[in-house]
Amino acid sequence: MQIYFKNKRFSSLSVIILLALSVLVVVVVAFAKEYIFPLKYFGDVITIENLINNPDLDTGDKGFMNTAIFFRVLPLDRYIITPIVTVLMYYIGVKKILTNYTINKISFINYTIITTYSAIAMVYMSTYSKDLILYIFVILSFIFLEKKNILIWTCIVLIYALIFRTYWIIIISSFWVLKLYFSKSLYKLTLYIVAFFIVIAFVFDQVLGISISSIREASNIFRSEDEAQTMISSYIEGDSFIDQGINGIVTLILFIIPIPLALFLKPFYILMFLLISFIFYKFIFFIKNNIQNKQYNNVISLVISMLVVQSIFEPDFGSFLRHLSPLYPLLFLSLAKQKNKLKNEN
Repeated sequence: MQIYFKNKRFSSLSVIILLALSVLVVVVVAFAKEYIFPLKYFGDVITIENLINNPDLDTGDKGFMNTAIFFRVLPLDRYIITPIVTVLMYYIGVKKILTNYTINKISFINYTIITTYSAIAMVYMSTYSKDLILYIFVILSFIFLEKKNILIWTCIVLIYALIFRTYWIIIISSFWVLKLYFSKSLYKLTLYIVAFFIVIAFVFDQVLGISISSIREASNIFRSEDEAQTMISSYIEGDSFIDQGINGIVTLILFIIPIPLALFLKPFYILMFLLISFIFYKFIFFIKNNIQNKQYNNVISLVISMLVVQSIFEPDFGSFLRHLSPLYPLLFLSLAKQKNKLKNEN
């Protein structure tokens, strides 16, 4: 891997040092996260651990129950083995995705962003977490199978959806529609995103008899302000499926450019605003530059599908960042894919 700054390549020794520092940061966060971040970041972890230790408890949530069974059956403790497994699986995935697409050089700034996002991923994944299971079974298998065995991967996703998160049926359906019909034209891709929200809002309204915004409101109704400072409300008032669809589109835009976070005027939220905006700015240009390149068809289709579905269900920006964390290695392609010529390149 070559790392450069202003088109000048770092020496081999400097690259080794940078790689070592990056791994060290990620490992430290994986093992010390609960000493660094507030308890509210680990509410789901505590719930899962209670279910592991008390098999007779029933939360009524299939995802939590089956996640607890997963960690109860496997010899993974919360503080040592799980962080080790997470770090290893994570770097296997990152290395494989970069190898798949022949990425061998990256700018220092983008490398720093990748390190930062990797550390964030450890906060959410390196513990008793549904996101770790998603990463191992869905994202890691995608990275290894998407080139030649995408149908096998699809079957894995459907099994995952039935056991852990039912809404992945919507994501995999969207993936195939995008892959087959809409992911080769920026105009068609934009049209699909708009149509997706309108159609989903219509189905929920006419078939299920509920508005899509009520799903988010039900998640937030019993949460205190301290528990969800970045809680998402409806941006467009109105109960019609058109209003609900437009609200979904606005929510997606504000996920990609999270202006509500910047408006808190707190250093941490401003940093999150900058990080999220930067990586999606890169991803949008990555799509623009590669949408005609069929080798990126699967990656673009999966990331877009997850983004639009998460825009419907996410109760707050923190949950969005957490649920997106397994996809970070795929987003890294937009940071690592460079066209620059390096100075002093052999």
